[in-house]
Amino acid sequence: MKCVIKWVVAAIGVSVVSGVLPFDAGAEPRRDKRESVRQERRGAVHRDTRHGHRREYPSHQRRVEKLPRRHSKVYHAGHRYHYHRGVWYRPSGGVYVVVHAPIGAFVRWLPPYHTTVWFHGIPYYYANRTYYLWEPSRLGYVVVEKPDDDEPFEVAEIFAYPSQGQSEEQQAEDRYACHRWAVKETGFDPSLPVPEEQEASLALLRADYRKATTACLEGRGYSVR
Repeated sequence: MKCVIKWVVAAIGVSVVSGVLPFDAGAEPRRDKRESVRQERRGAVHRDTRHGHRREYPSHQRRVEKLPRRHSKVYHAGHRYHYHRGVWYRPSGGVYVVVHAPIGAFVRWLPPYHTTVWFHGIPYYYANRTYYLWEPSRLGYVVVEKPDDDEPFEVAEIFAYPSQGQSEEQQAEDRYACHRWAVKETGFDPSLPVPEEQEASLALLRADYRKATTACLEGRGYSVR
């Protein structure tokens, strides 16, 4: 279901924010304490602005003792990873270390607030310095190498928020169902390379697909903009 849309769909978890150590209330002026908090937080998270993404994630190599709730286990190349909202962790010495997404790893759903970018007519899904491609044979997404920076990207934005408390798994199912419905209604599948005969009307086809997808998502209890 490689939708044109920027499914930030909501599964929509905003940024992951690091914890801050407590400070002695009488040890320093209020202004200095605020600066200490900023210093603590600085380096613990990074802000991803590529392709206009503008989201924060835990910095790579950051060590955490406890994984987020509802994370997924991903086994790839003989290693175990834990995946949660676009952040990848590996066990290390009794704790977990934030790592780069392993190329070739497979996940069922995309990170919240991901950005859809087009490369040679094919949509890639981007978040946290990582690109994903839709793999229809397994109904999920694969981590892939970064496309050639010299080629132009087109960013496609549609934000869909679950207004009925849908789980990430439910959101993935709804996204795929709406994708298939929009393809049937419009005759355009953004998850496939664009046929030469469709290139002239590509903008119109994408617009029609987006409208159909938006209508489907709204009908399934999402707020779309």
